[in-house]
Amino acid sequence: RFLAFVDDFAEEHAQQFVPRPGGEHDLRDYEVHQRYQRLFESRVEAWLREKGCSYAAFVAAAQNSESLAADISDELLAVSDFQAFVQMMHGRR
Repeated sequence: RFLAFVDDFAEEHAQQFVPRPGGEHDLRDYEVHQRYQRLFESRVEAWLREKGCSYAAFVAAAQNSESLAADISDELLAVSDFQAFVQMMHGRR
């Protein structure tokens, strides 16, 4: 499964994402999010290279909501949003 690394990453790091008063986060949370972004982006880029796809082809495929590219696109957008990432990590605790 392409996105299995998401589960592995969340298992390793989710416990550190403890809800705090006022929704504040420490620097470590932001650093984990940045590592996740880099990991996810590198996986997508490798997958595109393996499939012989260009970025333009990926964007076109992402417009089809039934495709794997659309799933990856949605996850990639969520990865770029720190609050969405925190919610994902809280859901994995």
